[in-house]
Amino acid sequence: MLSLKNNSDSIYDMGFWSFMRKYESYKSKVSLWSVRCIYQNLAGPITYLFIKARVSPNTITFLSLFSFIVGCAFFIEQTYLITAFFWVFSYVLDCSDGAVARATGKGTRFGAFFDVIVDRVVSVLFLALIVFSLNPTLEGVIITLGLSSIVSYAIMSSMRPFYYPELKGYANSSDSGIIFKLAKLVYETLDTGNLLLLTCVFFYFGLEVFLFGFYFFLCTSLFLFNLRLAYKLN
Repeated sequence: MLSLKNNSDSIYDMGFWSFMRKYESYKSKVSLWSVRCIYQNLAGPITYLFIKARVSPNTITFLSLFSFIVGCAFFIEQTYLITAFFWVFSYVLDCSDGAVARATGKGTRFGAFFDVIVDRVVSVLFLALIVFSLNPTLEGVIITLGLSSIVSYAIMSSMRPFYYPELKGYANSSDSGIIFKLAKLVYETLDTGNLLLLTCVFFYFGLEVFLFGFYFFLCTSLFLFNLRLAYKLN
């Protein structure tokens, strides 16, 4: 994690626009356009406010989890637009905690570990919520396939750094081949923030089964692509 301890004393006195000009250096290095240009940019002003209020990165991580849980409550009530707001806000906070840690030089191993744990808890809660909200039907096969493919994709994503030299995987690759371009597009669609938002949209229009059929297709395709990539790099 980038350490900016030498700047930690002055960061609290920095004006908003001065901070925003430096904010790019506080972002985590990601290759996904949606994270880099939407979620991280939304997190910029929030990050500034947290720094001014001297809120710790771990507290922000906890607030991210809390916002997601609040969204879950609205999801159960089938108010999907409000759910989308709290889930997107949760993901924006997830982008902010690391930026605060880097800007203030307060990044710790525990903080990094806690952030990963919260991400996994959110994933489990998300899947449990989906299962809880749907009645068992013949369409449950499609739903089960969709959920299983999301879990398989998450496992493969965690493994990817071991067999691909770039931390963020093939999304950083400069390869211009059609397969790589399609993989990047799928990877973008399955980004956590996008996945949560898409889920709200599909549920709002009553297209749950189509949603998980869509997830099954995307995740399975990406899973096979990762296996192919791992085999080639062996």
